[in-house]
Amino acid sequence: MKRELKFKNEEQELTRVTEFMENVCDELQLDMHVAMKLQVAMEEMVTNVIFYAYPEGTSADIFLTAESDGKELAFVLSDTGKPFDPTAKADADID
Repeated sequence: MKRELKFKNEEQELTRVTEFMENVCDELQLDMHVAMKLQVAMEEMVTNVIFYAYPEGTSADIFLTAESDGKELAFVLSDTGKPFDPTAKADADID
């Protein structure tokens, strides 16, 4: 199984991403708890790309691919936005 979604870096596109994830999880008959965790993780990643990877007013395409061989499931999220390197950031002040 291989499914692909192309969407814009716009907040309203999160609905399409959610539907895509639900369809993939349903097609593969994933456990509901696993499906929910995958959906939350993907929503976080896509949200970060939409809000932080591009300068304001820039329109771009983002691609999400889901591929499964029946034993493993892989998602690939591709964009052309500004990369984020968490190792280049100072540790958060949690005090």
